[in-house]
This record gives sequence, C-alpha cells and structure tokens, in this order.
Amino acid sequence: MTVDLSTCVPGQICINKNGEYFTYLTELGSNHRYDHLFLDQLGTERSFTNDGIYNIGFSNSKYNIVCIIPMELTTSDKHPSIAWWESCPWITDRTPTEADGRWVMAKLEDSSGVATIFGPSIRLGQPWIHRHDWEPPVLSNKEQALELLNKHEGGWSPTPKEWTIIRKGLEEE
Repeated sequence: MTVDLSTCVPGQICINKNGEYFTYLTELGSNHRYDHLFLDQLGTERSFTNDGIYNIGFSNSKYNIVCIIPMELTTSDKHPSIAWWESCPWITDRTPTEADGRWVMAKLEDSSGVATIFGPSIRLGQPWIHRHDWEPPVLSNKEQALELLNKHEGGWSPTPKEWTIIRKGLEEE
C-alpha cells in the first residue's frame, strides 16, 4: 500500500504499519533526504519520504506510514507538542546557550513550520523555545547559595530555608 504524504496538511494524522499514530507538521523541502516531518505520540520528530517510507534502506519497515486519516475524521485536538509550543512564549531577545540544551525548537523562516534546530545555529531575533523534553539544569548547592546571595542586597535576613541553602553551599568543595 502506497501513500502520498504530499497531500497532508499540518495537524493531519497518519498511521504506520505498527498501528502508531503520527501528526503531520510540515514539508521539509528539497535540501532534506526525507520529505515530511511528523511528531509521534511521544512528541519525537520523525521524517518520511513522500511515499511514507521511514528508512530508505528498509522499504518494507513496520514504521512506514500506510494510512492517511482524512482531515474531516481527524480530531480537532492538537498533538500535545503542537499545543505546547503554540502556548509557549517564543524567545527572541537572545540565542540559546549551553544551559538551554544543544537542540531547540525554532520557527522556520521560509514557512509557518517549526523544527528542531541545533541551538548555536539560531540567530538573534529568530523565534525559538526549549524542546518539550528540556529541563533546566540542576544547580549545585554552591550555585544555589550564590544565586540566592546575588538576588539580595545588604540588610537582608535569610529565612531558615535560605540559611540551609547557604550552609550547604559553604560545605560544598
């Protein structure tokens, strides 16, 4: 069974041979090996050729798309990752740092699509957000204490919880 993914529109649902659902995001363009970008049920990006092939070397893979659900049958609920990035405030006043993770979600300049992009390749002013699986780095006790001290000016009386943070930070080598 062959499908034509060039007929898909953003938000459309497709199913692979394994019975897994994918949400169509965008066409990738001619400079990519694969033609179309999807999100799986966990929010991971997956790319496919026009005829639904997931891995060009394995044309009979269980991961190939075999069915395109017509838009009129597609539920209006958006994929959690799409809803997530539409509700996020896009960052434009700085470029991603190492603490933001190596990969971020960015709006594509030549379309209305969103893609995972290597953080250092983002230009100032280009809208980007953290990936859905990103978590802020965990600060060491010393970093937490320094951050707490840097927030306050003279005349500050730390709470018992703040004192505990400061003590732990001083104990750390």
